[in-house]
Amino acid sequence: MVRTLAFLADWFSPGVRAGGPIRSCSNLAELLQDTNAVSVLTSCYDLGVTEPYKGVPLSSWTAWRGVQVFYAGSSLNRIRETTRVLWKLRLDRESSLYLNSMFSFAGTLFPLVIRKLWMCRFRTVLAPRGMLKSSALAHKSWKKRPLLALLRWTGLTRGVVFHATSEDEVAEIKATFPGSEIVQIPNVPACPVSNLTHSNKQLGAVRLLFVGRIHPIKNLLFLLQVLKNVRCSVSLEVVGPEEDQKYVTLCREAAASLPPNIRVEFLGAQTEDVIQSKLKETDAFVLPTEGENFGHAIFEAFAAGVPVIISDRTMWRNLTDRCAGWDLSLQNPVAFAQAIESIATMGPDEHQNWKFGALQVARDFLASADLKRKYEALFWPQSRDEAEQR
Repeated sequence: MVRTLAFLADWFSPGVRAGGPIRSCSNLAELLQDTNAVSVLTSCYDLGVTEPYKGVPLSSWTAWRGVQVFYAGSSLNRIRETTRVLWKLRLDRESSLYLNSMFSFAGTLFPLVIRKLWMCRFRTVLAPRGMLKSSALAHKSWKKRPLLALLRWTGLTRGVVFHATSEDEVAEIKATFPGSEIVQIPNVPACPVSNLTHSNKQLGAVRLLFVGRIHPIKNLLFLLQVLKNVRCSVSLEVVGPEEDQKYVTLCREAAASLPPNIRVEFLGAQTEDVIQSKLKETDAFVLPTEGENFGHAIFEAFAAGVPVIISDRTMWRNLTDRCAGWDLSLQNPVAFAQAIESIATMGPDEHQNWKFGALQVARDFLASADLKRKYEALFWPQSRDEAEQR
């Protein structure tokens, strides 16, 4: 019997502006499609964009790397197709529904209501995607917290399995939805490079790459303020959509006020190919984030063999011991400046050791994760139980 998995996601490939959630969904769908029937129902728009994706058929099912994807041309069209998908799945115990947001109406709230009204029998898995972090809830809390209270009061999440990707997220889900069933499995990241190119690091200078939304959570302004106290020559490229315009203005003003030894270039949102090209050229990846559920951009730096300078608010810890980078407290901006200057003092041979250390973090993670088996057990536990009985 073919096992069916239906994704509901606000954003999917070829989108890039929503960052990690797009990579999470795309990588997972591709991982499972070879032995399962996987479909994705999503919007035809990238985050904050009013023009649909170019070259993508609208409001019809199309193939993407072995996955069937429906790019809805409007909210009404998306809700209509969601209803059709749920009606088809409603009595099927071998099917699973995967919700990839905490606050999306079309992608989470509407299907939860339909699931309760129709008393659907399919397994429902909900991935909050880091939206229950205190740093995330602090933004538009006037809307988010009452909605969470409503979900608890109506029981719409009763019987739903929560997918957490880190121990921190397990704690966040328990605090918000006490007594819920939670399964912890890491996100599906990009594959590490097979061959590590040799470093061309220049002594006394450092090329930095920041990849993330220009938003307070990603903390670019903190990094720009740190750079005021860095004495070496620094070239910083900032890749990411300008999501919060007031914050963007503050960042651009801070960048313009930096001393002449610091050069900052804002490149806007870029495709995955461009980001991979930038990773090959950079000396270190930097992201002083206020909190990451997984940190796809961080992992992609590891996978490309790039040492990182990040905050200690991610799952990637003790990096200096592995010569893979630095995970530092945001209460200690001086430590960030020192890490940047440490990279600057490296020559090609020493930097090569750190590149290898970063790549080894990615390789070790994938070797120990056993992701496909774990995800299949998450979506189809009955198949796992039957296999164990046999």
